[in-house]
Amino acid sequence: PSAPGEISVDEAYAKRAKVSVGQRVEVSTPTGLHPATLVGIFKFGDSGSLGGTTLTAVTVQDAQKWLDLPGKVTTIAVAGRVGTDPALLKSRIGKILPQDRYRVETGAESADRQATTINDGIGFLRTTLSIFALIAILVGSFVIFNVFSITIAQRIREIAMLRTIGASRAQLRRSVIIEALILGVVASLIGIAFGVLLAMGLKWAFDKGGIGLPTASLRVLPRTVIVPLLVGTIATFLAAIIPATRATRIPPVSALREGAVLPKSRLAPYMPYIGIVATLIGIALVAVGFTSDASLSSRLKTIGFGAALIVIGIGLAMRLMIRPIAGAVGAPLEAVFGNSAAIARRNATRDTTRTASTATALMIGVGLVVFIAVFVHGIKVSLFDALDTTLRADEVTLNENFSPMPLGIVAAARAVPEVESAMGIGTVETQVDGSNAPISAIDPAAATSLVNFDWRDGGSNALLDQLGSDGAVIEESFAQDRALKVGSTFEVEAIDGQRATFTVKGIYRDPQLFTGYTITTEGLRRLTETPTVAVLLTKLRPGVDLTVGTAQLNDALTASYPTAKVRTRSEYKDFINTQLSVFLYVLYALLALSVIISLIGVIITLLLAIYERTREIGMMRAVGTTRGQVRAMILHEGVITCLIGGIVGLFVGLLLGGLVTKGLESEGIAFSVPYVTLVVVLVLTIFAGLIAAFLPAMRAAKLRPLDALQYE
Repeated sequence: PSAPGEISVDEAYAKRAKVSVGQRVEVSTPTGLHPATLVGIFKFGDSGSLGGTTLTAVTVQDAQKWLDLPGKVTTIAVAGRVGTDPALLKSRIGKILPQDRYRVETGAESADRQATTINDGIGFLRTTLSIFALIAILVGSFVIFNVFSITIAQRIREIAMLRTIGASRAQLRRSVIIEALILGVVASLIGIAFGVLLAMGLKWAFDKGGIGLPTASLRVLPRTVIVPLLVGTIATFLAAIIPATRATRIPPVSALREGAVLPKSRLAPYMPYIGIVATLIGIALVAVGFTSDASLSSRLKTIGFGAALIVIGIGLAMRLMIRPIAGAVGAPLEAVFGNSAAIARRNATRDTTRTASTATALMIGVGLVVFIAVFVHGIKVSLFDALDTTLRADEVTLNENFSPMPLGIVAAARAVPEVESAMGIGTVETQVDGSNAPISAIDPAAATSLVNFDWRDGGSNALLDQLGSDGAVIEESFAQDRALKVGSTFEVEAIDGQRATFTVKGIYRDPQLFTGYTITTEGLRRLTETPTVAVLLTKLRPGVDLTVGTAQLNDALTASYPTAKVRTRSEYKDFINTQLSVFLYVLYALLALSVIISLIGVIITLLLAIYERTREIGMMRAVGTTRGQVRAMILHEGVITCLIGGIVGLFVGLLLGGLVTKGLESEGIAFSVPYVTLVVVLVLTIFAGLIAAFLPAMRAAKLRPLDALQYE
């Protein structure tokens, strides 16, 4: 672009919008629509986009006009003469600019600062993925522990024979641990290779989807290999320690008799009760974390540790629940399917420790799914309640891309004959006492008919008329966190450096919508030179049909503000529900990994159990049990095992959801049970049991009676 009215756009947007060079377009900015000609299409680095963000290049004059910044720029780039030291150039420029208003930095410093900002911004993503990775490793560790326990039990005569011919306990322990280390290293290397391929696939998918990022060539750093290799190997090693120790306790005499079993550890009888104590301690820690006055990071660590103790404690106590739950879920199966289901129930309760370990892996995945469902459902219910009690508006208008709208949209809405009142809610990024503080700027005259504040300390809507340009009403939690009361003052710093002091005129409670503090539009002008509107609230005149009035308002706004989307309150709720559901599905997709791992554990356990019961199955076939009955028996055993994990998982999820929502009650989040989700989870658990048991059932059904009877 070199002349007024010329623009260029990034390649990804040009493809998405199907625009080409020479085409006449309109550019929407906070000052309205501006006609322009597309004169160029560009890339950003080696990518056609910057993470899906639309990039538009215009002349400086057009930018100043369209963004209402006459005679102003936001960034100045300086190139020094050949041989000039960047640090010296920075120092000289810094001497002529006020340091409290301008940031002067070298190109390298600017790149580092922006990279740090981006990394800090996506830090939550790294943390979230790390948490889900740890969950997957924890579930995998249960599976590994169970498999080693079963395989060692099946090799009891072999290990006893080694003891008979002189193998020491230390040698046996080392052999099992070395076996675990080899498996851990091999599996971790395979996982690393799969992770690299997945990263390449994701980059390709993002590029194809138009949300790619300019990147250097894919690099596999040493830590990318070392950390996962250590984590996978150590997790396998720790999961195999107890089975390895139990292997050393096998007495040599076990080699002389059939049907020998592994000796129990001295702590085994007490483990369920230790689990109960751990669960109670975990509940107490979660409660302490929410009520403590410690720092946020410290409280979160306490809550996280308490939640982990609850999950581990219930896992240890699972053994006590196997027979009651197996009896409860097995009874209807027995009534419908007869003896095959009865035998399956007895097989599931034959070794409660083994079944508990298998079900615990599934319990973790199901429990977290239910917890997230309860938590997000609580947010939905709380937010919808807040919309019903706080907003009196008929319509809510936002920009499609959530970007701010120009102030002129408020006047445009008021000009629509069907609209009785309209109010824009302005906002800007601000900090109070060094921490981010949500701000809402309103028109007091319109607010009384569009917003219903829940006042505290005898306040009323009359306070809004007293705000002026330096008054504020504040949310109750905001006041408590900063020890503010009516008459107090607090200083606000906006993102672009402006500072302003406001006096507290009143206090209200609204932890969902008008959080932080609320000022007037005049007050907002003290914090930003370009005030905008984040949300537009409108109320129709009495007697105007909602559908007709909304359509008229939408048509009137679209003409000048095409990116603005008008929604009725009901449509706005549906919109929020969709946004939260997308977030929920992403979390479900991440948790699906742990569920899949636990189902693999069920498959392996059933396969090893069939191997262990080969002669038993052969005897059953010899006395007349059909292949179909054997197949049904294994399928029912898989369903019962998965239902045990699923039912306990429901309890864990509801418990964690109840504790967390209770702790966040002051933030406006209520405990609400998504009953439909719970039913769906149970049904999916039954299908998961059938899928996990299918391969073992087919294998068991193929056993030939004579081969099975002579099997050794």
